[in-house]
Amino acid sequence: MNSSLYFFRSFVNKTQFEIADELSLTYDEYEAMEAGVENIDEAIAEKLSRLYNAPPAIFLQDTRSQAGSFNYSHNTFNGSNAYVHNMYQQDMRVIQMLTAAKDEEIQLLKEEISRLRQQNNQLVGRLIGKG
Repeated sequence: MNSSLYFFRSFVNKTQFEIADELSLTYDEYEAMEAGVENIDEAIAEKLSRLYNAPPAIFLQDTRSQAGSFNYSHNTFNGSNAYVHNMYQQDMRVIQMLTAAKDEEIQLLKEEISRLRQQNNQLVGRLIGKG
């Protein structure tokens, strides 16, 4: 599974059909990419980058090659353990990016609320002054 595609799509609350349409892909093509069966080429990664306002490199990772061997904390992981560990690391990166984007959006909304409150207070002051 390409968890980056899944998490970003879930974050914007869209279906696979909607994202496939926005990328000018068939549903089957997009579903295969999200399932990790098909790799994402650079052109699709660029479209995803614009769609989600994220670096294209996130989407270019080949999930099929992640099941290799690697060393971690003095232990050797092979096959599915390595795949699960890599998926976990990828998921954590996506979660961190989504959390940062959410926090930034919350901050912007707080600033907008503050600005609107000030504007509202000014308008109420004008109305009371005229009355």
